Amino acid sequence: MTKDWINVAAVGAGRIFQDAHRKAYTNAASTNYVVIALCDIRKDLVEDQLKALKKEYDRLLGKAKKKEKGAQVERLKFGLDHLKAFTDFGKMLDAVEGNCDLVDNCTPGRTHVPLSVQAMEHGYHAMAEKPPGMNWWDVKRLVDAERRTGKCFQLNENVCYERPVQAMRRVIAEGHLGAVVEIDVHFGHGGPYVPYHFSEAGLPHFIDPLWSGGGCLQDLAPHGISRAFWPVGPGARVVSCTTKLLERRQSPRVMSGKPFDNKLDDYAEADLEMWDPRTKRPFSMKVTTSWCGGFAFPFSIEGERGTMSIGQDPVKKAYTPVIFADEGDEYFPLDEDDWDLLDSHAREVQVYCDNLLHGRPSNTPAEYALRLQECISIQYYSKLAKRKVAAEEMEKWAEGIAAGHPSYQDGVDEIARALTGAVDQKSPDSG
Repeated sequence: MTKDWINVAAVGAGRIFQDAHRKAYTNAASTNYVVIALCDIRKDLVEDQLKALKKEYDRLLGKAKKKEKGAQVERLKFGLDHLKAFTDFGKMLDAVEGNCDLVDNCTPGRTHVPLSVQAMEHGYHAMAEKPPGMNWWDVKRLVDAERRTGKCFQLNENVCYERPVQAMRRVIAEGHLGAVVEIDVHFGHGGPYVPYHFSEAGLPHFIDPLWSGGGCLQDLAPHGISRAFWPVGPGARVVSCTTKLLERRQSPRVMSGKPFDNKLDDYAEADLEMWDPRTKRPFSMKVTTSWCGGFAFPFSIEGERGTMSIGQDPVKKAYTPVIFADEGDEYFPLDEDDWDLLDSHAREVQVYCDNLLHGRPSNTPAEYALRLQECISIQYYSKLAKRKVAAEEMEKWAEGIAAGHPSYQDGVDEIARALTGAVDQKSPDSG
C-alpha cells in the first residue's frame, strides 16, 4: 500500500460518480487518495469522465507545484501517470494489481454487493453506495467477505459522515442523552431522476425490483434512518417490526419529466423495535419514508435526559447536536478534523482512507450495512406477512427460500421478488 495516500479504482461513471464522487476526488481537502482507474460498461461515458478527472488533476497539480507541496505533487503525478479507462470490471481489477488499494463501487443497487465482494476477493478494500444491497440476505455476503479476506468494506452512507451526525454519536457514547428511548424519522422527496442505467425490462434501475430491491425504502430510508440510527452506536439492531403502510401512490412515476410504470413503494410507515447493546435496553424507531414529497421535521432521538436533534447554536451559529430538556437546551461542539467541513461525500472517502492508512476499519463497515438493510427489509417482510414480525422469523423465512435455489444470487432475487410484491396500491384512507 502507498505510504502517504490510497490508490483508488472506481467502477460506475453515472450520476452518483459525476455529482458526488468525482467532486470528492478533486476536493481541496482530499489529499490522502488518488484515482488510478475508472470503469463503466459504456465506453463513451467512462472516457468522458476520465477526461474530466484528468483535467481536474492537471489543475490541482499546477496549484501544488506553485505552492511547492511536494507530497501532493507526487500523489497527483502518480494518478495522472496511471489513470486509465476500462469497460470490463474484471480486467480493471487485474490491470491495477500492485498499485490499487481500494475499489469504489458507484454502480446500481443490484451490483453493490457482488462487485464489492469480487474486489475484496481480489485483494482490495472496497466501498459502495447505498442501498447496502438488494436485501439483507444479499448484504450478509459483505460481512462474510470481510471475515474471509481480511479486507475492509465501507458503506458510503454519506449522512454518517456529516460533522453534526458524527458529533451526535460521540454525545450518545459519552452518556449525555442517557439510554435511547425512541427515534422518530421522516425523510422524503419527490422521487429519483432518470439514471444512465436501464434494466433488461426497460426500466430505470431505481424502479426495477431486481435492480433496486425496492422503492423509496431502498433509495431514501438509508439516509433517513442512518442520520438517527448510526449515532446510537455499533451493534444496534432491529428486533421486530410492524409496517403500517407500504404503498405505491404514483404510477406511472414521473422521473426527470418522463413517465414510467412503477411497481414499487413510494410511501411507507413502520414501527420498529430495536436493541441497544450499549445500554442493554430496547428502544423504538418510527420511520416514515416518501417519494411523494418531503417533511419539515427530519428526525429526533429521545433519551432519558431529553430529546436530541441538530440545531443552530445561538452563540456559535454552527449547526450542532442539541439536547432539548426541561432544565434547558444544551448544544454540543463539533469534532475537529482535517477533512472538508461541509461536503459529506468527500468526507466519507477522506475519513475511510485515513482509517485504512492507519490500519483501522471503516466507521460504516459491512456489519453496519447489514444492520441498516435489516431495518429496511423487515418493513417489506412485515407487510408481506400482514402483521408484526421478528427478525429471527424473517431469517428463517429466507433460509427456506435460499435452500431451494442452486446459487446464492438466485435466492437473493427470489427474496427480492417476494418482498417487493408486498407493496399495495394507495389505500382509500391514506393521505
